[in-house]
Amino acid sequence: MHHSEVRWPSGFLPTYKQIQASADVILTGTIICIDPSSGGSSLPGFAIAKAGEIITSGTVDLGPKKALIYERLQILHDRVSKLTPEPPDLFCLEMIRGQNFSHHYLLFSCGVTIAAARTARVLELPMHFWRPVAKITPGYIKGDAMDAACMAMALILVAQKFKEESQETAS
Repeated sequence: MHHSEVRWPSGFLPTYKQIQASADVILTGTIICIDPSSGGSSLPGFAIAKAGEIITSGTVDLGPKKALIYERLQILHDRVSKLTPEPPDLFCLEMIRGQNFSHHYLLFSCGVTIAAARTARVLELPMHFWRPVAKITPGYIKGDAMDAACMAMALILVAQKFKEESQETAS
């Protein structure tokens, strides 16, 4: 997939600027993307990319759904912190803040995953920003792991776009 195949949304200038500022890290380092959840109706999805390539994705198992939310949040922290042995260079999660449907447990899970990532370099990616990648991804089926992988792919593609543009400008 190439960034030119995606119909990128307008109106997300702060997001584009954050990705541009982190393009080198996205294309050379380790990033973790999380589609957050507190384990009530769904599980958190994750994707890990290294050097601009997605190496794995899946869901974070939080144990029995009947467990208390505070137990699930502790499990979430433990499991997210173990996704990579070292803290990632960049942590990305779907932006939930400001959405009317945000349940406070979902907001709790966002805070827990940010803390578990062990890095201060955090980027929140609006849902409408990565969805165009999902639309052109062969075999895409809405789900936690696929959503996280599309978030990672959106970061990578936009970072590649900025890298190509900076190389063209330098020539």
